[in-house]
Amino acid sequence: GKNVEAERYHLEALAILRQQRDGDRTAVADTLIILSRAKQSLGKLQEAEDAVREALALLKDQPASTTYAAALARWGFSLKEQGRLPEAEAADRQAQAVFRQILSNESPELGAENISLARVLVPPAGPPQLDQSCLGP
Repeated sequence: GKNVEAERYHLEALAILRQQRDGDRTAVADTLIILSRAKQSLGKLQEAEDAVREALALLKDQPASTTYAAALARWGFSLKEQGRLPEAEAADRQAQAVFRQILSNESPELGAENISLARVLVPPAGPPQLDQSCLGP
């Protein structure tokens, strides 16, 4: 489907960006973040996490940026999808801190990250469980 095609195009773009002599770390990281999203949609959870971890590694020595905060937020989402809630919470808190550092408290990015963190802190309840005792023998 279209997700497979999107993954292929992002892999091609990533290869091109990596071949450039003065490879723009931010452009490579942005592509990795989007590639992570594509891989996640295909159920390739570990590959999605690996892509976003690579983006974070590229950006760790750079000044704080929205790309770095977005990578942290993507990593948190990836961890949440894998059921790794304590790690997801830590990543979301880091993303929130970076967004607060570089943007105003009213920024849409910070608002979205607050929602993401809230979803990790209070995950949605599963389907209601039927009380078996009322069914009789």
